Amino acid sequence: MTVRPETEERAGAPGPLGPRLRSARRRKGLTQAQLASPDYSVAYVSRIESGERTPSPEALGAFARRLGISPDVLLSPVDAATLLELERLKVEALVGIDEARWDQARAAASAMLALAQRHELSDFVSLAKRYLGELEERIGDVEVALAFYDQAAVAGAGMGVEDRGDMTVRLARLHRRMGDLGYSADLLTRAIDALASESDLYPALTARLFLHLSATCSERGDYARARRTGLEAIEWARKAGDTRTLASALWAAAPPMAVADPARALSLIRRAGTLFAELGLTHELGRLQATLGETALAAGDEPTARVALDRAMELIGPSAPPSVLSTILLSQAELHRRDGDTDEAARLAGQVIALAEGVEPLEQARARRVLGESIRSQDPEAAERELRAATELFTSAGAQMDAARCFRSLGDLLIAQGRTDEALAVFRDGLGAVEGAA
Repeated sequence: MTVRPETEERAGAPGPLGPRLRSARRRKGLTQAQLASPDYSVAYVSRIESGERTPSPEALGAFARRLGISPDVLLSPVDAATLLELERLKVEALVGIDEARWDQARAAASAMLALAQRHELSDFVSLAKRYLGELEERIGDVEVALAFYDQAAVAGAGMGVEDRGDMTVRLARLHRRMGDLGYSADLLTRAIDALASESDLYPALTARLFLHLSATCSERGDYARARRTGLEAIEWARKAGDTRTLASALWAAAPPMAVADPARALSLIRRAGTLFAELGLTHELGRLQATLGETALAAGDEPTARVALDRAMELIGPSAPPSVLSTILLSQAELHRRDGDTDEAARLAGQVIALAEGVEPLEQARARRVLGESIRSQDPEAAERELRAATELFTSAGAQMDAARCFRSLGDLLIAQGRTDEALAVFRDGLGAVEGAA
């Protein structure tokens, strides 16, 4: 057990925080020892409750987490009814996001924001803006989501380690979707390095940072690092004992694993699916099925891919946000292309291009690649335009292995047209992309 030294804290004048902490602890049915463990001493908690000490933001945050409340509940003189309403709205917003009830989530988060602003409760203001940002991220408006996250960071300027880590994850995830893979990886790497000495105190946060780094490295084509960080995420999630984080870590570790061990990758996704099903997270399970379809397709297992993609549409159907729908449609397009139904493949790829226009550059690039590969026999000139556009988008985002695949398809197209010298130059560029991902 690691007990934090009390020298980190400062003495304070007696005030109402102590009685509030005592009341919240008793309502939760915890002893002082249970509230203190493992980071603080019983005597220290006792001195806070008696008003002899004032906890640091880190200690206050730790106690609030164990009590299942916001630090504002302990700090604020706001009446209990207002705080209970804020907590109710917080749960309602979270449930709305988890279950893809976008109107419910928006109404709850907006009401929470208005009430928190009225009472000048910065923690709840920051939290409400984070929820609004996540809502916009889920439904596909990444620029509005980024603005909300930036505002949340300002509102929570004094946020503790876990809240700062949460903001890093959200920002890195958004930048990954916007095609800035290098910046996303850098954000996550710096956060992991900064947390290194305290990782054991925050295993769930450490797991989240690693799992998002794994996803970003996978997008960049750095599969070796993606596999390493994915396995790190799984280990930290197990240490945290957090089922949802473990499911997400298994999910993130699967795609880079598919390159070297397809069977293991599919097994990881199925294990994650079992956990999401146990938690009743239908929308997450639907998104996972979309990834299962994509991974099975990459592994050459078309029957599994078909079943998974049909299941994904069944679970999330009309409520699917553009990013998830794009994944499903693109995998279906690739299936049709492999089956020789190039017209249907081209139609679905065109649908994704329209969905991702100006919002999801990587999805846009993948759709243009599939479109180019689907129409190269019927319209080689248009196919070349699509493949060149896809290559430029992948290269700009730093998605080296995807760029290499595009270079190969473009080179094959040029050879079929007798443009051997141009094809050789393109293949050399593809080799450079592969070496850049190594």
